[in-house]
Amino acid sequence: MSTNASNVNVAVTGAVYATANGDVADAPDTAISTLDVLFADLGYVSDDGITEAYNDDTTEIKAWQGGTVVRTIISGSKATLKFMLIENKREVVELYHKGSVVVSDGSTGFKIDVMVPTPDRRSFVLDVIDGNDH
Repeated sequence: MSTNASNVNVAVTGAVYATANGDVADAPDTAISTLDVLFADLGYVSDDGITEAYNDDTTEIKAWQGGTVVRTIISGSKATLKFMLIENKREVVELYHKGSVVVSDGSTGFKIDVMVPTPDRRSFVLDVIDGNDH
């Protein structure tokens, strides 16, 4: 058996970036590319970090001989990324209140026009860092 501790990466720190609702930004080409200016840093993420989950809708095809599964067909797949933002800033408040807009974020706090939720289409970048590795 061959083992190599340098192949073990841990998401020690990082950042979550998002565009404003409806903005279309260029995705970074590499892990260390400069981000499009349309991406805003969403600030602190709770110490739970970022979790990802996958849920596939599958159908198993079984053989008559012994009921062995000979093929699995994936008819649908859903990927979910979950994180809790804990910093109170304009971009986070707008993300929480889908379709709403922060009018001001002066020293007295936020003034937000809370609207009926509407589709909220954004691009996200997760910058996950372990030492010098992104």
